[in-house]
Amino acid sequence: MFSKFADSVNMSLDVPSSEKKIAQKAVRKFQFLVKKIDAFDKHLDILYNPFKSHENVSKESITDHRAALRRYRDKINENFDEIKVFIVGCITDLNYFSSDTNISEIINSFNDSISNISESLEMLLSGLDNWNDKDYRNNIITHIESVKKQIDQLNKLINDRIIADINTNILAKNWTDNLDDKLKSSIKDKEPYIKQLHDERERKLKEMLNLGE
Repeated sequence: MFSKFADSVNMSLDVPSSEKKIAQKAVRKFQFLVKKIDAFDKHLDILYNPFKSHENVSKESITDHRAALRRYRDKINENFDEIKVFIVGCITDLNYFSSDTNISEIINSFNDSISNISESLEMLLSGLDNWNDKDYRNNIITHIESVKKQIDQLNKLINDRIIADINTNILAKNWTDNLDDKLKSSIKDKEPYIKQLHDERERKLKEMLNLGE
């Protein structure tokens, strides 16, 4: 545990400005990826919400709307293919720092998360084509919820681990970075409380000594 901590400290101290620019670009790419994933998630609601709110979806209704369901299926697949392009860009930038053990572990977790989404999505796409499924509505709801669950986990991984790790261990950011310069200066110039106590004790001691003269 401590060796990993030491590695992250050393990395944040030794990263040159050129590599920090790569890290900043990686953060922007991951932030944009989150937006694309959120849009993908909302697109799933186009079918999920009406299926969820209507329990009685007849086989005839599904058969009548096969063309629309097929177009919807194709659009889902197209949207995820677009996301894959951004994923490759994110991984490329992150791989630049893969010599760091923590970053390497994050990359593996990210790849696993994408694979989980792909597997759940394949189940959904196959289910959408299975017109003769007697439990079509319920199975589609289950498949969409599975994809949504994997998406939620990916978003947490990106925000809570990937972006947070880059900001902390590569860009060496802290909570004061979001403050304006005046507030930063006041925090920087503020004396530590323990020093204030020490100075106050010294002042009172001198006053007592002076009274005794």
